[in-house]
Amino acid sequence: SPWDKLAHTIVFALLAWAIGVPSGLTRWQQFSIGFFGVVLVGILDEWHQIYLPGREAEWTDFAADIAGGLIGTAILGVRRAICE
Repeated sequence: SPWDKLAHTIVFALLAWAIGVPSGLTRWQQFSIGFFGVVLVGILDEWHQIYLPGREAEWTDFAADIAGGLIGTAILGVRRAICE
């Protein structure tokens, strides 16, 4: 259903934000660790689903994960702009 793509996007946006904020790194390092951390988790999540009965890995889920990562990274940027 289309709602699972929205769920992927929201969860991975929050994940990117949650990875970047507590890292205490500089702006670009926060963006990098937040985004690439989400990409890595998305890859591992889809790879894991290959081996689960009744589940399947989908490129569209991974695309939603990446979109969420981009949104979470943008939120990091807005947060940094407001706090500085």
